[in-house]
Amino acid sequence: MLDLELTQMRQWENLVRDIERHELVILRDVSRMPVEKGDFISQNMVVIINTGGSAELLYDMQRVVFNQWNVAVVCPNHMVAPIELSRDYNATLMVISPTLYDEMRHRTLSHDYIKFHSSPQYSLSEEQTRGLLKIVDVIEMTSKANVADMPHRHELLTYLFDVFFETMTMYLHQDKPQVTLNKNEMLFSEFCELLAKNYREHKTMTWYAEQLHLTPKYFSSQIQRIIGKSAADWIQEWLLIRAKQLLDTRNDMNIQEISQSLGFEEQASFTRFFRRGAGMSPRQWRERDIVAQSARV
Repeated sequence: MLDLELTQMRQWENLVRDIERHELVILRDVSRMPVEKGDFISQNMVVIINTGGSAELLYDMQRVVFNQWNVAVVCPNHMVAPIELSRDYNATLMVISPTLYDEMRHRTLSHDYIKFHSSPQYSLSEEQTRGLLKIVDVIEMTSKANVADMPHRHELLTYLFDVFFETMTMYLHQDKPQVTLNKNEMLFSEFCELLAKNYREHKTMTWYAEQLHLTPKYFSSQIQRIIGKSAADWIQEWLLIRAKQLLDTRNDMNIQEISQSLGFEEQASFTRFFRRGAGMSPRQWRERDIVAQSARV
């Protein structure tokens, strides 16, 4: 069973790595988080439809329990840390490329964009969830069609996502008050978006405060209220998790290249930053699995 899960994980990873060519990837019968270990930051949008069991995780440091018939819309560049999955957990995932996500954001997601950033989890009935899964079936069939056979495939995909999210929004608003966000939640959403776009060039809290037209002290205090960490600490933790992801998944990049991709002018600066946060050098982090396997033998 474990070998089957690992094989499935590698297949998913290969598909997601090549997601720009596919535009989206649909993962069926997911029984574990599609990430091998630790915290992660997805560069893609992920829609999770939970059909069995439960999952407990941290989303931007906030504890979330994800139960059967829940739907989650996880926007790119948020921090997710798996805690525990029940043995009967089962879900369908739609992983959407950054390019398609940007297009959807200005079309389908325009009215719910901020809400999804702040609160990714929504409870539906079994009937409503199965209705969304029927739309997913059509999306999957369309995504697998050849352009030669379906020349307007991309346009049809965007239309189907319109249908999916409009249907989901209709379900959420039936007999329920519409969710509104407070100013702090909107501020955190804007901060996350700015950080994802500018972390290579700007790593100081004061720069982000200036972009949001706030004093550094006020800005940091509001972020502290939402996630229990200062804005400066959040930037450092976000960068550290991004660095760990690259070290774990991009074997085609050496440490110097990873350092440059994260915006560090010198590899030595990146090594000092990483050692402070992880307690070891980037090279030691990358080699830790080999060391652990040798110890078990």
